[in-house]
Amino acid sequence: MAEYSVRHGQTLIDVILMCYGNLQGMGDFMISNPDLSFGSLLQDGQIVQYNPPNAADQITVNYYYRHRIFPTNGSRDIYYKEATYKRMLSFDIAGTSSRCDLRIGGTGVIEIDWGDNSPLQTVVLAESNFVSHEFNVLTSATRKIKIYGEGVKFTNFSLRGTNFQKILLFDAISMETVDLSYNIPLRNINPIGLLKDVNSISFERTKLLGATPLIALEKLRTINLNSCGLTTTMIDAYLIGLVKNYQSRLIAELDLRGNQPPSGNYEPPMSYQNPTTGQEARWILENDPDRGWTILIDE
Repeated sequence: MAEYSVRHGQTLIDVILMCYGNLQGMGDFMISNPDLSFGSLLQDGQIVQYNPPNAADQITVNYYYRHRIFPTNGSRDIYYKEATYKRMLSFDIAGTSSRCDLRIGGTGVIEIDWGDNSPLQTVVLAESNFVSHEFNVLTSATRKIKIYGEGVKFTNFSLRGTNFQKILLFDAISMETVDLSYNIPLRNINPIGLLKDVNSISFERTKLLGATPLIALEKLRTINLNSCGLTTTMIDAYLIGLVKNYQSRLIAELDLRGNQPPSGNYEPPMSYQNPTTGQEARWILENDPDRGWTILIDE
């Protein structure tokens, strides 16, 4: 005997098709689940029993699982979902992704629209929350996930390894630690500049087309850009931009390993206000007594 976890919106017929491939398995399914009747309304996550050796059409069953197809003909929220709060941010992921995991912590209440047929999910933030969602509908189009809230402060926010493609912020959002590592190429990280109170951010092994938007985050103390595919030109622009827009920053650690090296020689520049190469800017950040950064590069 095997178990199957019902997905949101699946009817009794949907589950029988998923487990047996066609409706010839209906009798065996009803015998295996004596507490169910043809009028039963199944719930998301409900566990039912079935007998794999009696699958009437194993070829169809295998096809469903191989292609992540889940028959769903029950209640759907495919139209407008009214949120309690205003939209804070949204991010896109591939429609072929079967699930999304968020690691978030903080204070306040958020609502998540997962971009499928499921209702809005309410999350009361605590020191650490792990929120996982399996999509009940797959699509070839990009899926947009929306997060709503008001007065929310994130102590940590992680999209690590979710393969998100784009992020949009609709207002300044307080986040202390942000982890966007191990993702597909991000062509535009300009919205990151709207974040506030960020002291640690990681893009490790996420391909970027530049790092200059991070200059706007003056409270950063830890910046992980390890293996982000940054070119010498990109790194020069970032390091020189940091020097010219230093403002009231504190000592920080910057990891640039796994990228191309900055240009020039590691030496004091003619002008501390106007370094001309990435290495000169790095020298200022590391050796100026008012700065004292630690910058890791491949020597």
